[in-house]
Amino acid sequence: FADRTWEIDVTGDVEIIDGVESWVLPFDYVDDSGNIEVLRGAYVLQDVGDGRTLVRYEAFVGLGFWIPEPLLNWATRRILPGILTGIEAQAGRELVARL
Repeated sequence: FADRTWEIDVTGDVEIIDGVESWVLPFDYVDDSGNIEVLRGAYVLQDVGDGRTLVRYEAFVGLGFWIPEPLLNWATRRILPGILTGIEAQAGRELVARL
């Protein structure tokens, strides 16, 4: 999908979800910033104790063409580890900034 380009707007706030303080980061496609039809979703991060964080990633993506489910599953398995690495890196920067 190297020919697909986009920009997203990201906001963030702390919300209580299921009684747990959660960091919610919704994102949305910036109109006319690329060549996809739609991209929106959110990251939700919750502290589950013992230095662990539960991460929920929701995305609705319209690339402008159909993708067979096996290819979609393969792409998801390839993309998600990089997303988690980025979240961990950002969390490390936030922690250093607070110290």
